[in-house]
Amino acid sequence: ARVAVGVSVVVFLSALIGGLQTSLIAKTLGSQPHVTLRVAPEAPRPLVEPTATRAIVRQVETAPQRLRAIDQWPTVITAVERVPGVVAVSPSITGAGFAVRSDAKRPIVVRGVEPEAFGAIIDLRARLTAGRFQLDDAGVVIGVKLADDLGVTVGDKFRLISTEDVDDVVTVRGVFELGNQAIDGAWVIVSLRHAQTLYALPGGVTTLELKVADVFDAERVAVDVEARTGLT
Repeated sequence: ARVAVGVSVVVFLSALIGGLQTSLIAKTLGSQPHVTLRVAPEAPRPLVEPTATRAIVRQVETAPQRLRAIDQWPTVITAVERVPGVVAVSPSITGAGFAVRSDAKRPIVVRGVEPEAFGAIIDLRARLTAGRFQLDDAGVVIGVKLADDLGVTVGDKFRLISTEDVDDVVTVRGVFELGNQAIDGAWVIVSLRHAQTLYALPGGVTTLELKVADVFDAERVAVDVEARTGLT
């Protein structure tokens, strides 16, 4: 009887720990990709190199970074999908900007995505509190905190200004809540085509976001993908 009770306790604790781990992973990683691929940052190029008889004293200044498109990204996606452990890949453009409505002006993160591919990485449809996950030419989906800050709801409009000084009037199609204040207060989800216009990247994407079968295997997958693609 004592052995049976002991085994029952071990089984119960194992199930409890496993359930807590699953819940914790879902809450902490459910709002982000497991691996993100992007072009390596631009590094400053030296104008003069040292020689055997000449030493150079340098002050290295970080080069200003701009949004850079991934070259031939559809081909890269095909290669990445063949990597063992990768279960979903989503092309996207991520850029900064401002949302403006009346006297309210808020810094935002614009996420240009393909809805179905993005949904396989982050299921925003399941996190909607109002409206629909609809990304048409002028339709956007925003976080609940940003909606409160701007005083908007489904059907309302606001101005979106990108860092490329492209100004557009968009309509709120849906409002989501991921439970992360930084995301709920900043993300504006637009269509990939819309983001390409906002950031002057015709036909381009800046990141590829991956979901892996086993989150604890993400580091190995990242190393494998980097070796195959040359992306960071």
